[in-house]
Amino acid sequence: MRRYVSLFLLWSLLALVATGIVLYIMPHGRVAYWTGWRLLGLDKDQWTSIHIVFALIMLVAGILHIYLNWNSIVRYLKGVGSKLLTTESLITALVSLTLLITSIYNLPPSKTLMDLQEKVKDSWTQPAIRPPLPHAELLTLNQLAKRLKVSPDRVVALLKAQGVKVVSSGETLREVARRNHSAPDRVYSMLLKALGKGTPSS
Repeated sequence: MRRYVSLFLLWSLLALVATGIVLYIMPHGRVAYWTGWRLLGLDKDQWTSIHIVFALIMLVAGILHIYLNWNSIVRYLKGVGSKLLTTESLITALVSLTLLITSIYNLPPSKTLMDLQEKVKDSWTQPAIRPPLPHAELLTLNQLAKRLKVSPDRVVALLKAQGVKVVSSGETLREVARRNHSAPDRVYSMLLKALGKGTPSS
């Protein structure tokens, strides 16, 4: 049992390190979703899903690890003899508490780490075609047609004329893009050009 727990902790740790780095550097959601951002063939939702699943595995394995090693953990906390707490337990608790407080109140070093993350996320190339509103990839073609002041049938026809596979006007821009191995911003750009509306920057 201990071997299984230890190995699950190892694999989940490796997965969390990898996905944590990706989530730290990936562009903001509004950019990632709109441009169809991918890394190693996986999109933002897939990386997030992997991170959450392995965090759950680590949580379960961690609880089992505590259960299987409870006596050793108690000895680490109490130390030898009459000492209530060891130096190691006090230092690790103090460091952990300090990091928790700096994270909650946005103080260094946590603030420095989060500021760096913002710079990294903002360094990604911004989309040439900006979305008409936040999370426009979730608009159905019906809703998009209404915003563009054209009929849904015309939107579907124009996209199909350019080789875009569309099932119905009830599909979201994101669903259409995924079916066509494209990105919402590219499908939207094709539609704007077909309507002769140019490529607005906002």
